[in-house]
Amino acid sequence: FARRVGVPIYFIVANDEIYRTRGKSLVIRSFLGRLEELTREVGGRVFLARVNDDLSAIYQSIDEELRSQYVLGYYAQSGDGDQWRDIQVKVKAPGASARTIAGFYQ
Repeated sequence: FARRVGVPIYFIVANDEIYRTRGKSLVIRSFLGRLEELTREVGGRVFLARVNDDLSAIYQSIDEELRSQYVLGYYAQSGDGDQWRDIQVKVKAPGASARTIAGFYQ
């Protein structure tokens, strides 16, 4: 559903143990991996925080990302209706990267 809607999803995981260990246990690594896979496919991110942390910096980071988005467009070849098409964006500038959706349905 998240892929179909095409909006970025941001997760804030507030857990002292996960924050302290950076998710090194196998179960937590698997959980965080699934969250990161989902957010990567829709252009979002996962943030780790302690339970009582002030989340202002995280909120500001999300706000800056949402306000600095660019829209790229192109005409794709016509598809079979409900076909998934992968997208890959490369940036030439050294050290720069682009976070994009994984693709779209056409």
